[in-house]
Amino acid sequence: MRSSLLSTALMFVLAACQSQPVTPTSTPPVPTNPPLATETSTATAMPSPTAASELRLSLPQLQNAAYHSQTWGDFQLSDGIFYRPPATQGEAPQLYATGLILSSFGDLNGDGFQDAVAILQTHNGGNGDTKELALLLDQDGQAVNLATVEIGSMIAVETVEIRAGVVQVELRVQGPGDALCCPSQKETRRFQLENNQLIQIQP
Repeated sequence: MRSSLLSTALMFVLAACQSQPVTPTSTPPVPTNPPLATETSTATAMPSPTAASELRLSLPQLQNAAYHSQTWGDFQLSDGIFYRPPATQGEAPQLYATGLILSSFGDLNGDGFQDAVAILQTHNGGNGDTKELALLLDQDGQAVNLATVEIGSMIAVETVEIRAGVVQVELRVQGPGDALCCPSQKETRRFQLENNQLIQIQP
């Protein structure tokens, strides 16, 4: 009887101990090191060697400008094309026309204003054509054709652009076995403005 009472009492004590909430002990956070101070640079950015040039010309100006060609004389485009009288009455006017097919802007004479170059394609009867490179300077906001140079017949001009004062023309010329319609040999030509003339230089 006594052992039974002791067993019962011991069970109540154990139950009471298990019902007591256990308060977990929290570990204080480990302090992190403060961020390292970054060094402040006192260096200043150097200005660009040449300031950006201003663009005052536009494609419509080039498409309606007056041009001079050593082969075709003086003419003025209208909406990008100029028609000459056909050699024979009844021929299509497109067979005797000059049109602007490509153009690009950039400062060629270092005055701070962007000039322009244009590729002119001329048909003079038949299926052939002649392509010329024309330079137009920005003169008080007007496009003035200063120089024009022929770059070839039966060629395909892919791009024309002005890079650091140099005109670069990417084109295709006749390769061995090419048909007249389809030049395939790639070529690069570069031109500079010298004494008011476009002079071809080495690539």
